[in-house]
Amino acid sequence: MKRELSPEYQAAVNGGYISQEAAEREQFPTRPSSRSPSPATPVTTKPVSSIVTINEREISITHTELTRLEFTPVTWGVFELVPQGVTLMASKPKIGKSWLALQMCYAKAAGAPLWDGRKAEKVGGSLYLALEDNMRRLKNRSERSFPQHLREGEWKAKCLGNLHFATEWPRMGSGGLRQLDEWLRQHPDCDLVVIDTLARFRPATSGHKAYEDDYRVGEALKRVSDKHAVAILVIHHTRKMDADDPFDTISGTQGLTGSVDASMVLTRLRGRTDAGLFVTGRDIETEIEIALEFDKVECRWLSTGISVQEAKLDTSRQEILDAVRQADKALTIKGIRAQLIENGITKALNTVAKAVGRMVTDGQLEKDDSNTYTTPIPLSELSE
Repeated sequence: MKRELSPEYQAAVNGGYISQEAAEREQFPTRPSSRSPSPATPVTTKPVSSIVTINEREISITHTELTRLEFTPVTWGVFELVPQGVTLMASKPKIGKSWLALQMCYAKAAGAPLWDGRKAEKVGGSLYLALEDNMRRLKNRSERSFPQHLREGEWKAKCLGNLHFATEWPRMGSGGLRQLDEWLRQHPDCDLVVIDTLARFRPATSGHKAYEDDYRVGEALKRVSDKHAVAILVIHHTRKMDADDPFDTISGTQGLTGSVDASMVLTRLRGRTDAGLFVTGRDIETEIEIALEFDKVECRWLSTGISVQEAKLDTSRQEILDAVRQADKALTIKGIRAQLIENGITKALNTVAKAVGRMVTDGQLEKDDSNTYTTPIPLSELSE
């Protein structure tokens, strides 16, 4: 006699994923008898070859089905820097993160490269929420940073037509997300949203559940980004204390960085350049480090063409690094000094030895068993 099963077990039986007998044993287990045990009834199950559902809700998928799934490639708000989803960009105040975000919007709107050496961005609409500006400051900022080569004719019309600004917007929890959702519904061509800054957009925190409050921010924004297939770039601040890992300097708990899809940090560097841009994320296979310099005339960031590691070098170390590279072979300390002299740079042998030793410790040079030195192989060459 069949026993009445719960809706969940009955759905599993009807779908052929478990037998009636096995479902009854699982839902109505019996205590073991002290008498001689009866042979166990074999359980017959149907091989699963599709998505398992209970009450029409997907709960699992087989490895076979997983391998058959096909997905479209990752889409980018800014190519290989800001993926679809939520990205957090942090830096200390007045470094230039707002200039960089505005530069991204212009590149996206015009279908132009973000800076020289990059591919052109796919043309798309952008929304810049400049919540720390008024219209006067925003107009001044946009006029100073609008790229010179895009200021005339068709390019100008294209940029001005699909780049939108707002200086006032409700906070999350006070209608801000609903308004963003509605705006994106009315502008389906928008690919990139910039929220500048998080502090002006997020609701007041409780103070008692900092991790949960931080996590809800990214979680709520991600629902909007997923619904409209857009990239949302959120401008934030770093804390005052420095750290070896730049991502550890992002202000807030790990709930904030854990809830977003990608994080980037813009930090000042001592040496030959103004800043380093560090990027990591779920869709970014290898962490990105880019040395940048700020053009104060056009108010835009430019790539220096060198690594962040090189940008951190002081003048003395850079001279040694250049000497080793010029030789195109491993050099001893005396060989490095000889190359420096050939370059018109005179240094005592002891000074060169100390500097080279520190560079080995910092990973800027490599030492082999024969006490000769070479430059490390860049990651880009290792991946080729």
